[in-house]
Amino acid sequence: MDDTALAWARARALGPLPLTPGVPGAPDGMVRLERDGRAWALPLPPDGATPGLLEEYQIAGVPVERSGETRRVLAACLKCCWRDLQADPWPGEPAPVEDVLSVYQHMIGRSDDMHRNWALGALRRLCDSAWLEQADGMVRLGPRVAAWTPESHHQLRDLCRRLPSPAPPAAAPLPEGAGPAGEDGDAVRPAGASAGPGVDAIAGPGVGGALMDAETGGGEARA
Repeated sequence: MDDTALAWARARALGPLPLTPGVPGAPDGMVRLERDGRAWALPLPPDGATPGLLEEYQIAGVPVERSGETRRVLAACLKCCWRDLQADPWPGEPAPVEDVLSVYQHMIGRSDDMHRNWALGALRRLCDSAWLEQADGMVRLGPRVAAWTPESHHQLRDLCRRLPSPAPPAAAPLPEGAGPAGEDGDAVRPAGASAGPGVDAIAGPGVGGALMDAETGGGEARA
């Protein structure tokens, strides 16, 4: 087996391949990515083929545990990390994990411990498959996101504009007897008092396309 075939086999099993920073080049058919002193070789399927091709040929993809939660968490991370929508999604910017969880909770309209644990589990799965990276309470988009085609960016921009923003930090408690009021003296509704938009309205059709491909997960996932 030659070096190129071996590299593709490793990438199919393990995802984007780590490379030596500062040393140019990547295996044939792969693009070299660099960020913060790190480098990867990202496979690019021929002719822009994605896991959507599996559906066309009626071939089952790789099952993913709680695939719906995984897509929603990936969408929440995209909202928090892709701040300049005029640029490409990758490399994006780091964002606090709590901001991602806040967006996710607004998407589903729930903030209980069970759904939070589901979201954290989805976050781990996305990090294991190189869709995301997490360290020191921060998350950022992983190298696999760079495989999203420019044609998919319009749909992803529209998705990000529709998703809720992270909840602002909690304000310091007011003195007893005092309460927030608007300019006309009416009480102001506390942030997050009402449930966020339903998941069907935001994370359903809008998460299609590129984010739907995240369901395949694992080493063979492409978006």
